[in-house]
Order: sequence, then structure tokens, then C-alpha cells
Amino acid sequence: MATAVEEIIQKLQRDINCLSDENKTTRRRALEKLQRETTHKKPTYRSDIIHGLLNNGVLKPLLKMFSDPMERCRDLAITIVSECMSMVSEPAHFLPLIIPVIVTRLGTPEISEPSEEIR
Repeated sequence: MATAVEEIIQKLQRDINCLSDENKTTRRRALEKLQRETTHKKPTYRSDIIHGLLNNGVLKPLLKMFSDPMERCRDLAITIVSECMSMVSEPAHFLPLIIPVIVTRLGTPEISEPSEEIR
């Protein structure tokens, strides 16, 4: 299993790195690809593979995206984490990482996305 997880992480590493890019389109595309390659992958990954992915570098960058200024990126990150939690056999293992992020996110003022002026 460890080698399968390592291979998948290696394949996704560029997208994981793109989550911290300044360009919102780059971040959105990286999230969309992560979703396609993890939770929407056919055939689906086994529970232990998803668990290994989350443990080895995918979860923390996704949790950082919960505070992204772009609503679509926040929504995608939350969806991916939610779908992953439904796929793993022991979601309680990740709660110590997830709950503080959610509490912080709920306790902050609403993030307003900059918009263009409509004429």
C-alpha cells in the first residue's frame, strides 16, 4: 500500500503545490484535478489508499483552502475533504486536524470575493 500511496502522491504533487499559487484559476484547476484523481477516480481507491493520501500530504493543503478568498476554491476543498471522509474507514483519525480549521473558519468574518464593477 505504501508504494501505491507514494506513487499517487508523486503524481499529484504538482497539483498539491499549485494550491498555494497566487493565481485563483491555477488553484481552482488544481482542486478540480485533485478531485478527479481522488474521490471521482474510477475505479475508486480503497479506503486505506485514501487514508494514506490524506496522511501523506493531501489533507493539510486542502484544509488551508477552506480560507481561500475564492468561493469556488473553498467549496471544492470542502467537497473533496467531505468525500474523502466518507470513503475512509476511520474518519475520526482526521478530526483533530479538521475541527480546528472549521472552528476558525466559522469564527472569522465572511470572506468577500473581489468582484468587477458591473456597468
